[in-house]
Amino acid sequence: MYIVLLAGQSNMAGRGDYSQLAPADTVTYSNILSLNKDSVWVRAKHPLHWDKAEAAVGMGIQFAHQLALKIGGNIKIGLVPCAAGGTSIDNWLSSTYTFNYNGNNFNLYTNLIRRAKRAAKSGKIIGIIWHQGESDATTALYPSYQSKLKNLFVRIRTDLNIQNMPIVAGELGTYLATNTSCPRWDSINVQINRLKSVLPYYASVNSSGLTPNSDNTHFTATSQITLGTRYANAFYSLASGTLANTTR
Repeated sequence: MYIVLLAGQSNMAGRGDYSQLAPADTVTYSNILSLNKDSVWVRAKHPLHWDKAEAAVGMGIQFAHQLALKIGGNIKIGLVPCAAGGTSIDNWLSSTYTFNYNGNNFNLYTNLIRRAKRAAKSGKIIGIIWHQGESDATTALYPSYQSKLKNLFVRIRTDLNIQNMPIVAGELGTYLATNTSCPRWDSINVQINRLKSVLPYYASVNSSGLTPNSDNTHFTATSQITLGTRYANAFYSLASGTLANTTR
């Protein structure tokens, strides 16, 4: 089983409306599994995350399905949901910050590493997909975002002992141009893309054409499906050599 970590904030956890899904997008797959809140592998279905009551449709299942099709063969993909709505990059780097998951408090970083190591008992970790930045899209916070994101990814690779682990991050939605709570969304996107010049085995995904829910913050379910495909394309381009070597 190939294992991919899912981390970031609410747009990775997913807030898409189920009613927007096409019938084909409600299908579950026998080869796409998810590590649930009890650290048990189950057949992946929406919502993958349980960070908040409003957790709903995200990009994870579409990402995994499209990636599996690209890899080919009789393979399984295991998703490890770790995203938490409303969290900042400082929250992810902090050794003291805790997030309340379903009545239990967890340190975001420790939780990610613990779940990753638990998942690795069943297969091979092949990378991480990340979507976060809305909480840092302010005049005060955006200048340090790129360096902090790099530090986080380097730390994850080091603690999991996978120095060349593929990492894909997605841009914030361009619709945030009309959301006053994220005035520097465009600056965050610049830094997400610039990270490619200083961090190896990293790629970014564009958010052009994607649309929000009525809250003007979270991607619609339709956009999550599109985003999942974009992540799969970027991830496969980044990791295909490693995956090919593993399947021989």
